[in-house]
Amino acid sequence: MGAGVSAVIPCKDRPLLLDRALESISRQTILPDEVILVDDGSEPAITVSRDYPVPLRVVRQDNRGPAAARNRGIEEASGEWIALLDSDDTWVPEKTEYQLRLLSRYPHAGFCVSNMTTHGRPAVEFPLAPEMGAADGIIRDAVERLLPGRFISSSGVIFKRDAFYQVGGFDERLWFCEDYDLWVRLAAVTPVVATTSCLNDVFREGDNLSDFENDPAAGEIIASIFRNLMVWPLFQPDVRRQAGVILGKKLFDLAYTYRKSGRPLACCWASIRSLANQGPLQANLKNFLLCGPDLLLQRYAAAQRRASWGATAP
Repeated sequence: MGAGVSAVIPCKDRPLLLDRALESISRQTILPDEVILVDDGSEPAITVSRDYPVPLRVVRQDNRGPAAARNRGIEEASGEWIALLDSDDTWVPEKTEYQLRLLSRYPHAGFCVSNMTTHGRPAVEFPLAPEMGAADGIIRDAVERLLPGRFISSSGVIFKRDAFYQVGGFDERLWFCEDYDLWVRLAAVTPVVATTSCLNDVFREGDNLSDFENDPAAGEIIASIFRNLMVWPLFQPDVRRQAGVILGKKLFDLAYTYRKSGRPLACCWASIRSLANQGPLQANLKNFLLCGPDLLLQRYAAAQRRASWGATAP
């Protein structure tokens, strides 16, 4: 395999965390060929005040979100391989060397994923562990394993630029789970090799988009991803059908989130969409049952407010 590796870091307003991330790149036993740092509208603009042993280029753009920032960094990169690093994460010193060595053993693979160590959040099961207890290997059913929404870290992946452009890159309409959306599409077009070795550290510190995972707006984003996966032409028909079944379950989760946030009408609409996509019947009917009184109370309160305004009008 070609050893040209470009590290791409999107960043907004995290100068201290960014310095930690860049330091972890400088400690690599095999250095990447370049670092592309995309300043996604930081105020003040990001400045790099010290020299690193890797050529580093800062690209500035107006704030457009992580998907657009990563796309811009990859567009500016020159390497055959793209290694992502989030600005609040770090690589272990052997990360680049380990993944390049692993890819040299599987030259037909265009996507490599490593396990991670988590800080400030519960540990999650690595979804791409090779079969038979092996530490490293090809994952032949990567799409099926990733499809339910299982998490892998952006900072633990390296992939071929050609495969990235084959699937259209990051979807810039998404501000949440845009990485998951890309991983599933990449796994559909190129063999995936994975290792259970923890090659990066993932931190949850301060502002983090994953903090919005229980927000209804995030649930709508997830639903939109599965609607797109259902019709993506590079998936086999059975995968598209499975995406439709998962969409029904995700829409029920969204309905429940709406109900808990006091939005009964939105809850009922999400349940209708869930049922239209083979979502759980009894659980969705329960949403209708529980949201009915809330809707009546809201309408009654609105009518009382209108009557009160009418009584006080001159």
